[in-house]
Amino acid sequence: MDTVQLVAQGERSHQRWRRTLVKDQPLALGRKAALPVPWDTHISRQHAEVTWNGQSLLVQTQPDVLNPIYFQGVPTERFDVLPGQHFAIGSTTFKLLSDLINISLDAPRPAAAQTFSSDFLRHAAFRSTEPPIDALCRLPDIITGAHTESELCIRLVTMILSAIPNASAAAIVRCDTSKNGMAEEDIQVLHWDRTKQSDQEFQPSARLIREATNAGESIVHVWNARRQSSHKYTYRSDALWAFCTPLQSKACAGWAIYVAGTAANSDSDVSHHFGIVTSPGDLQDEVKFTQVAATTVDNLRQIQSLQRREAVYSAFFSEPVIRTLADTGDVEVLAPKQANLSVMFCDLRGFSRKSEQLSEDLFGLLRRVSESLGIMTHQILETGGVIGDFHGDSAMGFWGWPLDQPDRAERACLAAMAIRDTFAALAQQADAAGSASPFRVAIGIGTGAGVAGRIGTKDQVKVTAFGPVVNIAARLETTTRIFDAEILIDRATQTQLGQEFLGQHRIEFRPLGPIRMYGMETAVDVTELVDRNWLTPSSAQSLPRFQQAVQAFYQLDWQLAESLFQECQDDHSAAKFFLRNIRQHQGNPPPDWPARLDLPTKASGFGE
Repeated sequence: MDTVQLVAQGERSHQRWRRTLVKDQPLALGRKAALPVPWDTHISRQHAEVTWNGQSLLVQTQPDVLNPIYFQGVPTERFDVLPGQHFAIGSTTFKLLSDLINISLDAPRPAAAQTFSSDFLRHAAFRSTEPPIDALCRLPDIITGAHTESELCIRLVTMILSAIPNASAAAIVRCDTSKNGMAEEDIQVLHWDRTKQSDQEFQPSARLIREATNAGESIVHVWNARRQSSHKYTYRSDALWAFCTPLQSKACAGWAIYVAGTAANSDSDVSHHFGIVTSPGDLQDEVKFTQVAATTVDNLRQIQSLQRREAVYSAFFSEPVIRTLADTGDVEVLAPKQANLSVMFCDLRGFSRKSEQLSEDLFGLLRRVSESLGIMTHQILETGGVIGDFHGDSAMGFWGWPLDQPDRAERACLAAMAIRDTFAALAQQADAAGSASPFRVAIGIGTGAGVAGRIGTKDQVKVTAFGPVVNIAARLETTTRIFDAEILIDRATQTQLGQEFLGQHRIEFRPLGPIRMYGMETAVDVTELVDRNWLTPSSAQSLPRFQQAVQAFYQLDWQLAESLFQECQDDHSAAKFFLRNIRQHQGNPPPDWPARLDLPTKASGFGE
């Protein structure tokens, strides 16, 4: 056999679990382990390792544990356990079982059945004088403490069996909600357990599960023991009653809790809250308790789903956008629409060179790139932007959607300057430490009309922006290399920067003039954005001469332009680009020159 179950049972009924063991998969057993036993202080955090080999379970005690493992009444460090055998640590017994579960279509029709509506159960009081308050109080902790779906199902089944003592077995099942048939393969068992070992399979009724999930209500079936024992089909079960309670939330779509039991009698050796079962109505308290458990799971799973969704949104959207989505609950806020946008492309300079240098440490390269992209995305989100896309070593962000932002251009420029400042600070730290220098950044910002929103196919959806403004921003980012600039913006962005904003953030401009960038049909008026704090005293003093030189260049006064560019070329790298173009044409503009720079390739200049 490939799989068996290991069942742990502590001193109290709820201190229990059943775990399926997979062949040749070693698992740690302990208080803080893959097979957790948190209730027993005699068990170490990592007490033993167990491995099912298909025939027996090999148990090996870990070194330096304080308490022994007892097998067949003798302290033993290494031993093999066969199905049906058990071992013990502290007050907890571990039994290896090969019990089976099989969703059955052969269950006989019930002698009696009853549907309990959610509304009825919600208003009905517990009839027992001792309802399972302890189990209900533990329920939120049981659910929130489960970090996986599998762990949640294990905890939930254990809690139900401990709270309903006359239940002999319970299961969490999931139905394929896209199908309405009764096929066994359309019902998946997520987890199950039984309170006592039996030589019979646990056979949940497919009919009962389908009826309950289709109706969305709890349904009870009670069988006649005599009719069941003479049933002409293959169904064999010691269960004389069962009920199924479906879960309702999208987070638990198709889930249901199935509980089965025998007809409890008054001299049962188990003290319990519920009475003797002679008809479906006798199970009202059990069904109500399970309905409360199901509703609690529904609500908490739905909250967890919303939290996960918010975590996904937070990777792309700023807090105001997330609040809008949460307040309205309307995902149509993300529907594509035309908007006035400011778009930023931010790229890592020197990525190819770093790739070569770190070819033997690609994970190290990936870490550095991820950290760099994290700086970009953090500043985009901090200024209320949206993460549009990643392109290898570059990130795209935009402002003006899904919420209108009249100050979108200012937000984009603030993000760009913060990114540049962060990388500059990292470079200074690297220089001081004598370590490898970090990446530099190249940033382009364009402002104008575009379409932004959720786009994609049924298989993959993302949020992005597209349109001419996106292309302009991308081309500006590429053009930074030609002028040895860090942040280039278009005229539309520049004109939206108010005087108060410029003064507050000490912004200056290095105009570069109208440029028809590679891949574009029309020219864009390009400006380099500069923080006054980045300028040396010399470059700050010579900036007006550079601005005057650019003006003379486009007014065809190349003699004056050349003279001014020569004076400031040590302070402004872009001056060297203009000088090179002037000298390539012997100091005279070409005939019929349209007073613009044409960049026919990604890395060339005028006249090359």
